[in-house]
Amino acid sequence: MQFINNRGLITALVLALSFCIEVKATKILIVGDDVGESMGKTLESLCPGSEVQNAAIKGTTAVQWSAYTSDVLKECKNGDWDTVYISLGGNDLLETSCDTSDFFKVLALLKKIASGVENIIENIVPQADTYFLTGYCISKGFGCEKPSDYMALANGIKNFSGLLPDNVEVIDSTFACGGSDTTFSDDSYFQDAAAINLNSKGYCKVFTQPDVQTYLTCGDAKPDCESLDFDIHGLEKHCKFCADSHTWKFRGKKTCAWVRNRPKQRCAKMAGGVKASTACPIACGSAQCTMPECSKNSDWTLELKNGKVKNCNYLKKKTKQRCSVQGNDNTFGYESCEQCGICK
Repeated sequence: MQFINNRGLITALVLALSFCIEVKATKILIVGDDVGESMGKTLESLCPGSEVQNAAIKGTTAVQWSAYTSDVLKECKNGDWDTVYISLGGNDLLETSCDTSDFFKVLALLKKIASGVENIIENIVPQADTYFLTGYCISKGFGCEKPSDYMALANGIKNFSGLLPDNVEVIDSTFACGGSDTTFSDDSYFQDAAAINLNSKGYCKVFTQPDVQTYLTCGDAKPDCESLDFDIHGLEKHCKFCADSHTWKFRGKKTCAWVRNRPKQRCAKMAGGVKASTACPIACGSAQCTMPECSKNSDWTLELKNGKVKNCNYLKKKTKQRCSVQGNDNTFGYESCEQCGICK
């Protein structure tokens, strides 16, 4: 599929920062990052009659999804999905510290997102009928000091023209949870005021947009999002490899690596409405998902303060301390390197 060209490249990235949907069937597969995984199977409640499988992985970037194969779905049931929801771009934006002032940095980000989307469509789930993405409600969670920092990227995407595959639709959800180019979305729509992940009201605001409901053929019934107060459900039924979130932090600084040191005491800790056992399945030894495959030594890298770049072999000594560091791809050493004795 050659939909990433000079003009289509940036529009393809729209795939990553907007809701893309065109669905006339009920079997939906969710792939991508935290926003995808954190909804569990809640979409079934917001779109009656749908059947959802969730294979999204917290903490993942578009770069990672551009390298995955269909093996990432081997724990999923039913391979005949009608529609694929793709949530990509948020973690890539976080890595830039929301610096959208440089056109070339924005372009590089768009290329990463477009590549991830292309790989999902071509190699991971090529048999689906349609694909859609919802971008993200504008949130402080991206690390932007002011809404206009995020809007520089969002507006840049909207202003580019180009061709997309006929089976891909994009629906902009930037202001679905309120907010504007001068104000962030209301914190009441998020699990954590400092994060990106939506709560039940937030997911409702996004998925009950008229265009989304039409594409998903969800029927005329539309819940009152403001009155919703249900828990996100289906988190334990993911068909995915385990991955520990690199954004979850207890008291603002304790990561999943901290949880891993004393799982019995710490897996019940809560941050932003999310338990460590949910955010850190590897650290907590979850039986609900499949441990990731080990990277090749050179595939996982870590840049030290002195500028030197190390790989998995660096973790052989002092594994207790070094396996807890996050590599350049944001995965913890214990997630990616066989030297730590967890990945397969």
